[in-house]
Amino acid sequence: MPRSGKTTQKSILEGLIPSKQIFNSYELRMLCLAAFFLACIIGFDRYVQDVVVPAKVQQLAQRLAQKPVNVQDWSKFETIEEARKADSTWLCLIKTNGKVSPESPMLPPSSIKKGLGSSKKIVSKGKTYFDAAVPVSGGVVHVGARNDYLLNRLFSSDRTFNAAVVAIFAFMTAILGTYIWLLRPLHKLSKNLRAVLQTNKTGDYSTSVEGFDYEINDVKTFAGNLKEILSENQSMLRLTTIEQSIADAGGARDRIPVVYAGKQEGKGTKPSDTNENVSAIAIAENSDSLLLDPLTGFPSVAIFRESLQEIFDRKTNGLPNQDSYSILLVSIQIDESEDHAKRDRAIKTLGNAISASVRTEDMLAGKISRYTDYIVRYTSNCFAVVLGWADEGNAREVSRRIIDAFGQSAKQKNLDAKLKPSIGVASYSGDGESMQSLLASAFSALRFTEKEYGAGAVRSSKDIPIGYKQTDSAAVIAGELGVLGGYGLLQSLASSHKTGELKVTHQGSNSLRVLFQDGKPLEVNFGELNGKEALVEFLISYKNGKFQFKERGFTRGTQVIVKEKIPLSVERCLMDAAVAEDHMVVAKRSLELDNCIISVNPEEQIQKLFSQRKDFSDEEKKAMTSLVSSLDKCATLKQLFLAVKMPDYLKWRAAHLLSDSGIIQLMADE
Repeated sequence: MPRSGKTTQKSILEGLIPSKQIFNSYELRMLCLAAFFLACIIGFDRYVQDVVVPAKVQQLAQRLAQKPVNVQDWSKFETIEEARKADSTWLCLIKTNGKVSPESPMLPPSSIKKGLGSSKKIVSKGKTYFDAAVPVSGGVVHVGARNDYLLNRLFSSDRTFNAAVVAIFAFMTAILGTYIWLLRPLHKLSKNLRAVLQTNKTGDYSTSVEGFDYEINDVKTFAGNLKEILSENQSMLRLTTIEQSIADAGGARDRIPVVYAGKQEGKGTKPSDTNENVSAIAIAENSDSLLLDPLTGFPSVAIFRESLQEIFDRKTNGLPNQDSYSILLVSIQIDESEDHAKRDRAIKTLGNAISASVRTEDMLAGKISRYTDYIVRYTSNCFAVVLGWADEGNAREVSRRIIDAFGQSAKQKNLDAKLKPSIGVASYSGDGESMQSLLASAFSALRFTEKEYGAGAVRSSKDIPIGYKQTDSAAVIAGELGVLGGYGLLQSLASSHKTGELKVTHQGSNSLRVLFQDGKPLEVNFGELNGKEALVEFLISYKNGKFQFKERGFTRGTQVIVKEKIPLSVERCLMDAAVAEDHMVVAKRSLELDNCIISVNPEEQIQKLFSQRKDFSDEEKKAMTSLVSSLDKCATLKQLFLAVKMPDYLKWRAAHLLSDSGIIQLMADE
């Protein structure tokens, strides 16, 4: 019996274990070997993500903190606002590979505090983030690493980014390459701060900013330290070499291209756009900021204006190889009823097509000072491009490239085949002898192209027949100057330095009245609104009508009024309207007028929010406070909007901020 028991046990084991013949199978051995290597790869990758990268990020933050400035205790800052005012705050962001996902948020707001002095792994929405910050003299070195980080998402109006980082680092950027950015905060200076790119032509840095001399040697030292440290860590952080990164960004290997906030001094080179990497950001003091367009990442209209003026100055000063340049206005007509996601996708596709079609290769080759292309999102559906090297023939060729590139991308992204851009061209000096007249010519050419030739066409202002007047007023504003959109109408009057009274009317809509002096609006009325709010609301809401402009001098009584008024900047109003329109688009994605409102102690919560968040503008605070004060009288968002008197764009913006901050909750009415 014992022998029989052993035999039974052996038989069972033989049944469970594959035969020797099966183990001799070549395919099975290869399969086992592949599984072993796969397990090793997964294990090593997990080890790198969980252990190595956080350690390297922390090491990098500590070494960067120790070299340029002295380490000190972060606890001296009691509030984020105190840290924001610090002078020696640096931010280094590292992207661990080339894949980008603009829709993903950055680090959660809480991580900035928790991560101080130590690295932290955060998993959010299926993404892994690494965050480390080390206190330094007057600030903090903050290092963030993740596998799909894109810089310009910090400025998204969705507010899904790390608000604490933005609050502390009201930053400028120096692009070291595809994967690395070095950022520095603003100083409290005058309004109308502008980002100025270092002059690549001479190799000199412009550092004078209203009496404050930026420590450019510290910048170079910091860059050198970064280069040295990354050369040791790059294998684990999966970075390209720092030399190649700098070369890719258009800088020499012994220095980095530095971008900082400052007032223009002389004729420094202006910011340029390099495909995905935006090389400069315009920011104004306080919350009155000129930021990147959150959807496309292109610089603001203000940078465009300054860039255009700088190029114009070069032409008129007779500098060599500067005998021509052109302006393109590239517009795409998207149905207002179209899904917001599709609209955004079409606009981003157009922006990418423009970026891929201009002369970025010259910039990457270090020829920024001679040939530079500037791209901005001029209005909600229109991009402005300055070709700093092109005559009319070259400009038309680039325009065709843009249309072709958009067509190819649109097909890949399943956009409507009928959706094509229209382009208006104006070139120096045949289409204008001033910056303003050139821009007006480009706008006229664009409107002529859209009306007479439709989508996919390119025309210059020279193609417009003498005496031509557009007559269709279905979607634009008609008058004695022709048919213009709201933006074009105001721009035309401003650029021609008109003095007189503008009236825009349409049956069933509010009327606009603007008193101009030398092209500057002095008095604006639109319904019950006045001033800048009136102009912005008009630009966003007015789709068609008729205008009449009476050119006249002012009476004695009017002159007294005029002297007491501060003229508005048309350019600033145009830009504010474009930003406000984008904010409305974002708000309407998540809010419905019929939504029911739920709130608990909103007055107390909003004061707490204002004490914690310093990035709200005074206009936003006022609008949010007005909505909160009327909450107890209203059950739905529609009722709330009817109860307060303010521009519609501010109502939507304030409601979105309140909802996003958790002060109110909106639920569908069941």
